[in-house]
Order: sequence, then structure tokens, then C-alpha cells
Amino acid sequence: MLDLKILSDEYTKAQNEVKDYLRNIDIEHFDYLKNKDILLKLIHSKLFEAKIFEVMLHFDKDEAINFLKTVYLEGNPRNKVSFSTNLDVMLDDYKEILGKDEYNKLIDSLSKSTKNFYPIKKAIEFVEDE
Repeated sequence: MLDLKILSDEYTKAQNEVKDYLRNIDIEHFDYLKNKDILLKLIHSKLFEAKIFEVMLHFDKDEAINFLKTVYLEGNPRNKVSFSTNLDVMLDDYKEILGKDEYNKLIDSLSKSTKNFYPIKKAIEFVEDE
């Protein structure tokens, strides 16, 4: 049977290695298609969500938008399990990478109740204050 400390140390080491890898991705030379399935698995980890979302915006805009809408923006946000502190960063990347017009279209497509849901409202305010 494995020792919890050993597992914890290995888990932490692996997390740090993935973070370093993602932090150092060269967008111009990154093979997105080769790594897409892995990124789609990892994006659901709050640790890697924002960086993977940024990478996906460069290579697969539709998949990135689908993730953002499904996890955070579609339906009643009050029924979502949790909200990420990364939402502000992801919306900011959305605006920076896809442009202000695309960002405005996304925000304008949201219902008033979604826009007024506190975590979403704060994320929007963060982006618009930039």
C-alpha cells in the first residue's frame, strides 16, 4: 500500500510540472491537435483552467467558448456547483485574444440575471476596468 505522504509529494510535483509546462507554452510552435484531448481533461482542474482556456482561445475558439458557456455562463449560474476565481482572467483573455467586439457580443448575449450574478458581475467589472 502506498504512503499518503509519498502520493501527496508525487501529486504536488506533477502539478508543478504541468503548471511549468503550461506557463512556458510557445503558442506559435505548440501542437494543439496533438495535445487537445489532454488539455480538455486538464481544463476541468481549477489549477490549470485559466491557462488552458487561454491556449484554447488561440487554437480552438469554439471549444474554448463552449467550455466557458457550459461551465459558467449558460443556464442559471446559481445552479452551478462552484465558481472559479479564474473567471475574470478567462474573460480578460477572451477580450484580449478575440477582441473587444467578440467580448461585447458574449457579454451582450448573457441574460440580465446572469450578468448580475455576483461572481460574473465582478469578473465583467474586472475586465471592463482594465
